[in-house]
Amino acid sequence: HRVQLQSMAEVTMKFLGPSLVLTNSMFPEDRLSEVMVLQQHCGGSTLCVFRELLPPSTIFTFISRRHRGAPFGLTFYIDGMQDIRLSSCCEYKHKPGHILGGRNGHFQFVQVEGAAPCYR
Repeated sequence: HRVQLQSMAEVTMKFLGPSLVLTNSMFPEDRLSEVMVLQQHCGGSTLCVFRELLPPSTIFTFISRRHRGAPFGLTFYIDGMQDIRLSSCCEYKHKPGHILGGRNGHFQFVQVEGAAPCYR
C-alpha cells in the first residue's frame, strides 16, 4: 500500500484585516488586501498554499502540504509585506479562536480538519 507523505489537512483561518484602517473615499473601509500564505512543507523549500484578495473579517481555507515528521511552518503576507511567521509541531497545535500574534494580530485560527495530530 502507498503511504501519504503530506498531511493534506484542511486549515481554515479568518483574516481580521490590516492594522491601519483609513476610511475615506481613497481608502474605503471594505478595501481588499492581498493575503498570501507560504508553507515550508519539507526542510527548506516553500510553496504558496493560498493567495487571494480579501476584505477584512473573511474566512478562508487552504490545504496544508506538510510532510510527515516535518514541522508546520507558515508565513503570512498582507499586500506583499510579511506579517507573521508560524512554526509549530503540527496543524493541531493552536486551538480554534487563537489569534496569531496576540490580540493585535491579523489572522485567527478557525479549524483544522483531515489530518491526525502529532504526539507532542
